[in-house]
Amino acid sequence: MGDAWRKINSRIWTKDWFVRLSVEEREAFIWSWSNDRTTTCGVYRPGYKVRSAVAGYDVEAALRRVQKASHKIVVYPDGLLWVVDFVDHQIAGGTRLVGAVNALFRETTSPAVVFPWLAVNRNILRMSIDAKRTLEQYGWSVDGRQISSEDDDIAWLVPDGATVKDLLAMVPAYGQAALDVGEPVAKEEKPKADGWSKDLTAEQGRAVFEYWCERFDKNDRTKFTEDRAKKIRARAREGLTFVEAKLAVLGCYKVAQTQLLSDGKSRFSVPATHDFTLIFRSDTYTRRFIDTAEKYIRAAGKRISDDGTRIVDIGG
Repeated sequence: MGDAWRKINSRIWTKDWFVRLSVEEREAFIWSWSNDRTTTCGVYRPGYKVRSAVAGYDVEAALRRVQKASHKIVVYPDGLLWVVDFVDHQIAGGTRLVGAVNALFRETTSPAVVFPWLAVNRNILRMSIDAKRTLEQYGWSVDGRQISSEDDDIAWLVPDGATVKDLLAMVPAYGQAALDVGEPVAKEEKPKADGWSKDLTAEQGRAVFEYWCERFDKNDRTKFTEDRAKKIRARAREGLTFVEAKLAVLGCYKVAQTQLLSDGKSRFSVPATHDFTLIFRSDTYTRRFIDTAEKYIRAAGKRISDDGTRIVDIGG
């Protein structure tokens, strides 16, 4: 059972990686280190099913998306969850560091968890003689070396500037499995050789861009750059269709139009939050705009035609 109180850095609300998350992903992330199952080491087995039932969405899937976006957490394939910065932000004092070490080894002895945990927390652990002695009792050094280990497949030296993703990749099998995050997209066939798909071709991708230019009053100087093409092409590989892509643009337009009216302006300035690359930055962003467009269409008493090519009146 974790402590009843947790600290939060107020600057998190302006951090770029956090701002890019959806509302569900932000809520899931904050829940990951503030629920009553958290341990002093930040490694534990969450109650995904119960929380998902209460929250109304798949919390584990949301946390996997957070990991993919930031690696502030690691969702292991056997159900373990590691809140990466937990010790650094929540634990102070030698006694509690010893408790964190003991809590870690109560949860797991897997090198795929222990090694990256030690690598991330090694500087704070070095400040406690008791914590270092406790680690040695479990057969590990504070520098992330497994004492008397005969496993030559694991590179125990931590490279300078190594990220959590780098640390996981250094541990075979179990650790590598934790890198396979996100929700797999079922595809009936492989993407076309040019990276697009049969449901969203290169020609259609350009047509979506031209639709965006039309909606946002862009002039001829606005080009379908490689960066813009790359974003929508990535969504095509994930199964996005031509109609869905245009709906995403429409959804973004409705959001921007609402802001325009609120600001009392007469034309779009198209800030970065409404750029073509934002609409197709990730599947999460794209689906969010599609949902907005579909709500607008229903509210207007219309629907998408059966062939998916136009918006028609309900009953038409």
